Amino acid sequence: MATEKSPLVAVHTLQNTTPEKSLHFVDDGRLIQDVAELGGTLVLSTRDTFDKGEYRIPHIEKDGTVQFSAASLGTDSLSALYARPTGSINRPGSESVPKLNANELKTLAGSKIELYEKVLSSYQVETHLVGFDDPLAMASIADTVHAVATDRVVLKENGGFGGYSTKVMEKNDALSWISEQLETGKTPDHVLQPQIMFGRLPDGIAAVGTPDEKALVERARKDALLTELRMFVVKRGEDLDMVPILRVVPDKTLAMKGTNDDYIDVEMPDDLLAALRFSTADIMNRATAAAGDVEFALGAVDYYFDEQGLPAVMEANFRSPQLPITSENPIAGRALHKSIAKTLIAMSNQKEQ
Repeated sequence: MATEKSPLVAVHTLQNTTPEKSLHFVDDGRLIQDVAELGGTLVLSTRDTFDKGEYRIPHIEKDGTVQFSAASLGTDSLSALYARPTGSINRPGSESVPKLNANELKTLAGSKIELYEKVLSSYQVETHLVGFDDPLAMASIADTVHAVATDRVVLKENGGFGGYSTKVMEKNDALSWISEQLETGKTPDHVLQPQIMFGRLPDGIAAVGTPDEKALVERARKDALLTELRMFVVKRGEDLDMVPILRVVPDKTLAMKGTNDDYIDVEMPDDLLAALRFSTADIMNRATAAAGDVEFALGAVDYYFDEQGLPAVMEANFRSPQLPITSENPIAGRALHKSIAKTLIAMSNQKEQ
């Protein structure tokens, strides 16, 4: 493994994890090798040990296994930082280290309403902020709720993750819930949206993995299972690498949440892929511009298919999207982590210039 260059560090989101478990966050160790093949060294740290300057130096053995040794490193020795925590990295001395993703981009993406207003308004359904700090705001909130075009509305925490804070309600039930939260004054801000109506998965999207995965995609199309097409995107200056993956909820009685869902490598018609690449690139470029012209970034844009079979944006994640790993998604996992390795080396080279 090369040691001439300053090390690169992957900071993951688990605290007090073992070195072996931490490999999951670098594609079961494959990202370590990817970075080494490009002339760099990737070192690991937890959210706890990063602030102390404590790192795990991986050593790839001849049989492919990874062993670790401990080291203390100054922040100024880092040439790039793969920042897996969803929040900002504020360790003293880390300001000058290029980050994937930058603090400014994570701050922007940490507010659904800000991301909508600055980035997604041309792509996403109408989105309104509902604050709970003023009990006298109920009348104006009620007007906003009644103005939503659908009979049912969606409420999500403004700073929430995924679908865990999502509530889908009839308008009157939503107003009752909002009124109760206004009385407590302890509920975080939410965003209000119309209910999204999912259509069937379009023809031409097909699994490229196992027979079971191919059968699940066909069942998703036939039985109108909940699906989402996620476009991962890695920005490296003017270059954008994009990797698609299909998310399927195999049980019609369950909502779309990470533990319920299957992620599948897919192929699709060229015209659909071109359309998704165009909108994903535009969203990434808008987000990085709004965050202060960020040069390096990693994100995911989630698309659903409406009742006409057309793709529309559900969400975008520029904080720390959950990544596919090669052992589960050989195509998307490998392509994405190779792109990340290439990006970390480009960030490292830029700092050294």
